[in-house]
Amino acid sequence: MSFSIDSPVLIVGAGIAGLMLAQCFRQRSIPYLIFERDESPMSREQGWGLTLARALDPLLASLPSDIRKDIFTCQVDQSKWDNDTGTFIFIDTTTLEPKYKVPPTKRLRVQRDKLRGLLMRDVDILWSKRFMDVSIVDDGVVATFEDGSKYKGCFLVGADGAQSAVRPLVADNPSLSPLPIRMLGTKATLTSDQAEPLQQIDPLLFQGGDPRTGTFIFISVFDKTLCQDSDEVTYTYQFCLSYPVLPSSTVEPHTSKDTTSTPSLLETLKSLAEPFHPALRRPFLSLPSDSKVVPITIADWDAVSWNGNGRVTLIGDAAHTMTMFRGDGANQGILDALELVQCLEQASVQGRLDKESICQALRSFEAQMCPRARAAVLASRQACLDAHDWNRLAADSPVLSNRVNG
Repeated sequence: MSFSIDSPVLIVGAGIAGLMLAQCFRQRSIPYLIFERDESPMSREQGWGLTLARALDPLLASLPSDIRKDIFTCQVDQSKWDNDTGTFIFIDTTTLEPKYKVPPTKRLRVQRDKLRGLLMRDVDILWSKRFMDVSIVDDGVVATFEDGSKYKGCFLVGADGAQSAVRPLVADNPSLSPLPIRMLGTKATLTSDQAEPLQQIDPLLFQGGDPRTGTFIFISVFDKTLCQDSDEVTYTYQFCLSYPVLPSSTVEPHTSKDTTSTPSLLETLKSLAEPFHPALRRPFLSLPSDSKVVPITIADWDAVSWNGNGRVTLIGDAAHTMTMFRGDGANQGILDALELVQCLEQASVQGRLDKESICQALRSFEAQMCPRARAAVLASRQACLDAHDWNRLAADSPVLSNRVNG
């Protein structure tokens, strides 16, 4: 089903959710403008790996055929779609013994920057556009940007991430809530021999915890490269290590300023890995001195509530910032985009949307999306807390339970 509108939809943010929405509009010949604060696709690192699970089937069903075919080129390991068992092991990091195995699920582990690049295909993005304000006018909205430019549209979608500039304009309590957890992340390039102990645990990804310290790890293949000259396989791994801090500690939500790596962060990462089993400890202690270690403070936004007067709405991390401990953020953002388009289609009258039907569509979208997304935020928060407390881990914990349906 398709529909038409007289003026473009304004999408602020060209991340996964915003681009997914743009692709849906493009397929339906719906006019849109999508704005991105960055100067270009390469202005900053666009994250590491992400797992498509809950949103995988709806995503594949909604993409144009050429993009759907090429999505498998975004995988961290090109062989895994055919060979991935779907298991997700939680180990004791001091013994390497599995404590739990997450039920197998259909999933696709991809590099975020590759997926984002694929979703940019045939989408005209307006770069270097830092959103400042939006005004509601009789026949739509007017968005103002830092460079002084203004754009008029029928409604505006804030898809501009956890540090959304749109959210404070429509939500009463837009600030993120920090959790008493710190995370350090880095990448490591390993030979086949160096990667073998990790491959033995799981050839794609695994997680684990230290029963004594509460330290948590998430380890995933980020890339796998075959050297044509020697047939040697080189692995790039994503290492994420997080640990509890005292609730009284000053914890500020992660911002773009937190991307500077210092030698002390590498030292902290290595010291936290000291209690691990030797086979797991070795890759951490072998990290070179120039390794880029990124600190990430864990925070979320559980309000998932706003009033855009039927003219402004939110999707993705702007709508429901959550911790990464269930790998659910990107999946929820994709579902947001698909549900918004569905609500617009359902509200159209004889294939057209006017002021009243747009308002109806946005309110219908928020009525079904907000409860779903808030449940996901809370489940991800609980997963984060459980992951750092060995005694709280149980088979029904959100950090371990099925990630497709629950």
